[in-house]
Amino acid sequence: MGGAAGEGRLYVAFDPALRRRVWIQTHATGTPMISAGRRDVSRAGRLRWLSGKRSAEENWDAFEAPDGDSLSTYGSRTGRTSWATMKLWLTDLANELHVAIQEGTLPKLALDRIWIRSDGRLVLLDFPATGLSSKPAFESVPGNLTPVQLLSAVASFSSSALASPNSLPLRVRSMMEQWAAPAPPDLAAARAGLLDLLTVPDQVTRWGRGLIVGVAAVSVLRVVPPLVS
Repeated sequence: MGGAAGEGRLYVAFDPALRRRVWIQTHATGTPMISAGRRDVSRAGRLRWLSGKRSAEENWDAFEAPDGDSLSTYGSRTGRTSWATMKLWLTDLANELHVAIQEGTLPKLALDRIWIRSDGRLVLLDFPATGLSSKPAFESVPGNLTPVQLLSAVASFSSSALASPNSLPLRVRSMMEQWAAPAPPDLAAARAGLLDLLTVPDQVTRWGRGLIVGVAAVSVLRVVPPLVS
């Protein structure tokens, strides 16, 4: 199985030495070797680079090939998603974008470069997932998005697959509106808002509602003057 990957192609192969599948991205002759910084990346949010070659006859890079599927088909394979899953994806993506910008390894950003591992964690690919998924990827995907635009696109797509469309907390909806605005916050502000959001309970629990009612009742008793007999 293979598909387009920029100017080259993407192939699924089996490495007998590693005893595992690998993805091989081919390149046009003259394509420079990927940076040393990218070759050294070893994080769950990116594919691990395994090997590569540049010559008159061969131009390719090999990456790990994790189980899972592209974002576009993950939901159809596993069923409806939830806010708990959605916020995990957004946090993974925001953290990876933050580190990649700092170290200079940020790839071109598009919605078809989002991969979801079998364990549910998000991976930012260096190439489109076309040909790697069990089903076709997005039919039309704008490329060269900004980091916040990619966060917004992932949030919008994953929210459309929620099992309960109205289950998103109000603060989450407000955050998504800010990301999609004509003048969105920069990545640092968007990431800070997202991480802050993770510290707030998604909804008030039954115990919490009882506590609120109890506190309110105590407050009323304190302000109501005693009856004079």
